[in-house]
Amino acid sequence: MLVMRVFIQIDADTGKPPTIIFPQSLAKRMALSTSLPLRVSFGSRQAAAAVAIGGSSTALIRLNQPLAQTLCLPGPRLAHIVYFRDEHRLDLGPILGVLVSRAYENEPARPFGHFTPFFLELIASGARHGMLVYAFTAEDVATNPSTICGWIYRHNAFHRVHLPLPHAVYNRLSSRLSEGTAASQKLLLQLRNGGVAIFNERFLDKWTVHRKLAAVPELAPHLPDTRFYQGPATVKELLDRYGLVYLKPSNGSLGRGIYRISKERRRFVVSYTTLSGTIRRVFSRWAQAAQFLVPRLGKRPYLVQQGLLFLTYQQAPVDFRVLVQKGRTGAWGVTSIVARTGPAGGIVTNLARGGASLPAAQALTQALPLSAPRPSLTALRQKALLVAKSIEQTIPGHFAELGIDLAVDVHGKIWVIEANAKPSKTEERPDEPGSPAALPRPRPSALRLADYAWYVYRQQITRSEPTWPPGLR
Repeated sequence: MLVMRVFIQIDADTGKPPTIIFPQSLAKRMALSTSLPLRVSFGSRQAAAAVAIGGSSTALIRLNQPLAQTLCLPGPRLAHIVYFRDEHRLDLGPILGVLVSRAYENEPARPFGHFTPFFLELIASGARHGMLVYAFTAEDVATNPSTICGWIYRHNAFHRVHLPLPHAVYNRLSSRLSEGTAASQKLLLQLRNGGVAIFNERFLDKWTVHRKLAAVPELAPHLPDTRFYQGPATVKELLDRYGLVYLKPSNGSLGRGIYRISKERRRFVVSYTTLSGTIRRVFSRWAQAAQFLVPRLGKRPYLVQQGLLFLTYQQAPVDFRVLVQKGRTGAWGVTSIVARTGPAGGIVTNLARGGASLPAAQALTQALPLSAPRPSLTALRQKALLVAKSIEQTIPGHFAELGIDLAVDVHGKIWVIEANAKPSKTEERPDEPGSPAALPRPRPSALRLADYAWYVYRQQITRSEPTWPPGLR
């Protein structure tokens, strides 16, 4: 196997059969035969091409129009190509597809909403590996099973073109509702059966995560007492024991639907967050509080969780979002740790609910009470890595990144609050353009995802020739 970085050019010539042209120096390095057709692949597309020698550039490969069209090559590009001499087979480099819930064609500057800036960072990150990165929806595949009508970014604008199916898919479906549609499930099943790697292929359920982590001896002492909600009696039991509990949707995200219930001077205080701020309702009897809560919870599965006294920053509890990702070796590593605080009087720290972020080291140093012991950043990293590895070992699915939420109580103990398989990518960048422009400088989280996509590609391409599900070739 020979890996080379080259520039791929598409010639205007349309009068010949599919042909690929190599410079003499490169053909010699590859010990390339010109007497046999070369099997050329690009993602799910394959073709037999005649081999010709010509041109002086040592790192330029030319494809004629018939070959480029058969392979659905979207245009000239830098690529890391892989040549298998024994099989006389050439692969034109990795493709990473980003599965999104929808594309807004009437918003050319931001077709993927708040996810658009991070998508641009992924494109810039993939370019380091000669990787084509494009976005698509489940409907884009369903309408044409042989290719994907995906979105690429070229000449400072988004374009929709026909593309091959990718080697790997980064699942950024934004909600359980969109992930659960028939089109999404059919697509994921077809790709999975065809051996396509799907990063973060599904959302995590909080109750499942809690039960699996509770079975890990090193993690069980660091999990708040948590029960599956089975009516007001479940809440009252933990409330009598701890004086403070949280009600959380088992399949919730972004801090939506969370209630905090506390006992204060024989009264029961129910707090919850709305877009306009935190609401507090005070009840003199538990029956009144229960009567208020039951219709609001409806039939959604909820968890009841022990409330804890965390370190505070500017009069608000602080927690730590640890982004754990796989990288170029396929191993888990910590990409970042960010401290988050809620608004004054708030009950959650999610940025989508008015929270704010600050450097983790600053939060650990300045959080109150100052007399309280506190762990090191290294201890937080180690705990998050253990959570990620435990989730991977006990919950089915292919995970490449996890957002692990940790907190520290007033005694310096680390608590594992929850884990998220779709950590938010919607924070605004300070230099985010208002309209498409040059690709932004990618953050470490985007670079690491591209590194892992390259790792998976190398694993796939060296194992065997890719196979694709029926109807998707």
